[in-house]
Amino acid sequence: MVKLRAAMIAWVRETGSKVLVCPEMTYQVDIMDELLINPLPEDVKPFIVKRRYWLPDEAASVYAKAHTVLSFECHSPIIAAANGTPCFNLRQPEDTIKGQMYYDLGFNDWTFEIDQPKENR
Repeated sequence: MVKLRAAMIAWVRETGSKVLVCPEMTYQVDIMDELLINPLPEDVKPFIVKRRYWLPDEAASVYAKAHTVLSFECHSPIIAAANGTPCFNLRQPEDTIKGQMYYDLGFNDWTFEIDQPKENR
């Protein structure tokens, strides 16, 4: 989560724009404050908008208007891409074979192996 928080901090401080944090999986509702929001610096927290769990049609509507989507999950970036929104999949070492789909789809440039240093990507 450190790298995702770093992206959120940079976005807020460089643009002054908000960040929407929304869970793709129901279990994430209970952990997103602890892992993502609470550790953020105080000057960034007012720019964080937290959503409840939502269904794909609502996500698609929001992603269609978003600047960019960053996600550890597979589905949100695909929904964003289908709506023409730039997106990035942040792939973790513990991700299952499902994470291979981005490479299979030719989204190599939009997939970031989160545990690899920048020079290895």
